[in-house]
Amino acid sequence: MKIYRFIFALIMLAGSVATVSAASPERRDLASADSAYNAGNFSDAIRRYKAVMEMYGTSAASLYDLGNAYYQSGDLGNARLCYERARRLDPTGKLINNNLNYVITKVEDANRSSLTDKKLSVEPGAAGFFESIHRSLAVDLSTDSWARLSGIAFVLLVCCAAMYLFSHNVNLRKVGFFGGGLMAFFTAAMLALAFMSANAYEHSDDGIIMAFKTPLLSEPDRGAKAATSPLHRGTRLHILAEETGPSGETVWFKVRLNDDFVGWIPAADFEVI
Repeated sequence: MKIYRFIFALIMLAGSVATVSAASPERRDLASADSAYNAGNFSDAIRRYKAVMEMYGTSAASLYDLGNAYYQSGDLGNARLCYERARRLDPTGKLINNNLNYVITKVEDANRSSLTDKKLSVEPGAAGFFESIHRSLAVDLSTDSWARLSGIAFVLLVCCAAMYLFSHNVNLRKVGFFGGGLMAFFTAAMLALAFMSANAYEHSDDGIIMAFKTPLLSEPDRGAKAATSPLHRGTRLHILAEETGPSGETVWFKVRLNDDFVGWIPAADFEVI
């Protein structure tokens, strides 16, 4: 019996060593990026955080770190883009939401200071009823959250099915039957919401202004008349339409901040979240 325990301990130790060895390059590269950030070398930190994400994948934490480096370098556009993308992966992340809200305040203050007509609003337009519901279900809760809830409902469904099939008590069989039907509904509904959330993540209808200061134009043409006062880098806009070039690439976006700010912006000055 002791020999089996010894072999099992060796296997667990080998697995732990392999895990640490596999994770050590990522941790080392991340520590290098953190060191550059802590030393105030924000451009180098940005480069290193990007390299970590390219090699090991993107996560809410890595986007948050990259957003911090962009903010410290003075780039509110890329900082907000990173925080917005991090929030889509982790909608309940407190640090992500705090930093995102702070950047939003800074951007709105910059936009407000550039207004030629002080009666105009630089705050996003209120979402409609159905849009608010969709955002609450598909954006404010992540795909992983819905998937976990669906998994819990499925486990309860199995328990109810076992209760109905194997219990000899009539009342327990009734609970298993009706409870199983209810859990089946919840399993399917939450799975559908998980797919809806994943689809919302893959197909964003919003983007961030990346140019330092740009007005929205009345037509998709560089020579067109400015339709609005300039908006600053970091402003989030809702996409209404796209204009494509000869090879099919998007070259213009028709966007909206609110009823006061609607117009066209070059794709080169705008990044979809």
